[in-house]
Amino acid sequence: ISLQTSDIALEKARNDRVKQFAKFEHDEQTTIAEVLKSMHPDMAPPPADPKMAGMVEKLRGMQPGAAFDRDYVMGQIEAHQALLDAQEDYLRKGQNREHVNVTKLARGMIQEHLVHLGELRKAVT
Repeated sequence: ISLQTSDIALEKARNDRVKQFAKFEHDEQTTIAEVLKSMHPDMAPPPADPKMAGMVEKLRGMQPGAAFDRDYVMGQIEAHQALLDAQEDYLRKGQNREHVNVTKLARGMIQEHLVHLGELRKAVT
């Protein structure tokens, strides 16, 4: 979902910092997908959360501008917080060393993104 919404933001965002974040997110999600696919070639992406899938459709239907930028940032904050919660949950019970290590790396990046997104929220609201 984050990749999809970021691809939409690359087309529709008007705030340069929002566009920059969308580019970083696109590149990161593409890289993470490649890493996970190399670890598990037969792994399918997890099913999309219906609420987050609704965000994709909402953003697709919006016009470029300040409202789009705000909704994209708020959606990213919500998605990143949910992802951070999932990483923390896995780290409490994960057994596979490779998965735990990838999760630790992802957690750090997610935390950084939440800080960046908090700053972007101030810029777009």
